[in-house]
Amino acid sequence: MKVDRLLAITVLLLSRKRVSAREMAERFEVSAKTNSNSMIRLKTRGTRKRASTTP
Repeated sequence: MKVDRLLAITVLLLSRKRVSAREMAERFEVSAKTNSNSMIRLKTRGTRKRASTTP
């Protein structure tokens, strides 16, 4: 369920300093696009996150 995943992502981000997008997608068994959409949803709801790109 989407709400469960969004809450789990929030908890994960609060408990760790860095989590890669790939790691989150694998952990929640979703595609990279779904993971990206989840992060956008969290951002639009006011959840603060910090993103960085890695080579």
